[in-house]
Amino acid sequence: MNEGMNAYFDDGVDYPLTSTSGTLLDEILPFGTMWSYVSSTFANGLLNCGKLRHAVLLNRYNGMDNEEEGFSYGGEKYHTKRATINAWKSDTNPFHLDLSRFGDDVLIVNHLGDNAYLYIWLDCDVSDCIVGRFRTDDSADKIEAALIASAIAGAQGYGHSENTPVILDVNHIRGWISF
Repeated sequence: MNEGMNAYFDDGVDYPLTSTSGTLLDEILPFGTMWSYVSSTFANGLLNCGKLRHAVLLNRYNGMDNEEEGFSYGGEKYHTKRATINAWKSDTNPFHLDLSRFGDDVLIVNHLGDNAYLYIWLDCDVSDCIVGRFRTDDSADKIEAALIASAIAGAQGYGHSENTPVILDVNHIRGWISF
C-alpha cells in the first residue's frame, strides 16, 4: 500500500457507501435527513447504493404522448415518452439503464438493509435533486404508496402534467443505473 499516492494514506475503504453503518454515507447523510437542491452528480453517486426497491417516473415535464425530440433508448430515437418506455419494456436484456432517457423526473427508493432506505428524487433540470435516508418498519406497499404520493404532489402545477406517475418495474432494471 505504500506505492505512489497510497503512501499518503493510512487506511483504505472499499465501497464506502454500501453499508448501513460506519461508512461515509453515515457521515454525510444521517438517517432522518433529506437534502434538497443537490446536483444530479451527487445523486448519481448514491443511486446504486443498496438494492433498488421502487422506481416511479413522473409526468412533470412531458406527458406520456407529447411529441418531443430527444427521447432515446438502445440507440434508437423516439418522439414520445410512452414509445421510449415501451422500447425499454420490450428489451430482453436491459443493462446499465440511463433513467434520463425517459425525459422526466424519477423517484427511487433503495433498501440499504436493517429497515434502512435511501430516497432519491432525480430532477431533469439536474440541480434540484433530493436525497434522504430513513428507517422504517413500514411495508413495501406503504413505502411505494408514499413514493407515488410524492410523485403526484411533485407533478402538480405543471401545464402538461398528467399527474399519473408510471411505476417502473424494478426487476427490469439491471446493472449500473445512472441519470
